[in-house]
Amino acid sequence: YGGYRLVPGYKLPPMMFTDEEAQALSLGLIAARGLGLADAAPAIESVQAKLDRVLPSAPKKTIAAMRESVALQTGDERTRADARLLRVLGETAQARLTASLRYRAADGALTSREFDVYGLVFRAGRWYVVGHCHLRKGLRTLRLDRVAHGEPTARPFERPEDFDAGEYLSRALATLPRATPAEILLRTDLATAKRETFHTLGAI
Repeated sequence: YGGYRLVPGYKLPPMMFTDEEAQALSLGLIAARGLGLADAAPAIESVQAKLDRVLPSAPKKTIAAMRESVALQTGDERTRADARLLRVLGETAQARLTASLRYRAADGALTSREFDVYGLVFRAGRWYVVGHCHLRKGLRTLRLDRVAHGEPTARPFERPEDFDAGEYLSRALATLPRATPAEILLRTDLATAKRETFHTLGAI
């Protein structure tokens, strides 16, 4: 347990959480169920069962109340993402190591590419990986469900300072070519326009 050997017969003390911490744990587990990760459900239920066994009665009641009464709309689940692949790419991003990917395009063409992962974003039911693509020689956004395989390499990379993967994805989706391009004049200030419109509506 945590690298320590337990004495036979010794019982671990109950985990101590405030009601606020228990609420945060419960909301996190509820949100995790809607993230479209393949094979994640058993792990989520296992975590829930462990918490139910070790939590004192008061925080346990808070978690039960959240589980029974709260629904989080994380977006329609369009695809099932590979949970292992998500972990691998998250670790390459943290370690600043280039990933080696096999990627299947919309037309089915399969390519091999090296990719510097700057961040992973869940949006509208899909996971995206954002970073520098060595094959295309520039910033790219890839759908995670189209990554057939990924593994880390030993080649380090430098991540741009203050890079916001979520903001980059929002702009990339907003500027995709449309069948009928249009310009709309909003008679308001920029901050209000950004706050009141959807990211995919366009570039403000």
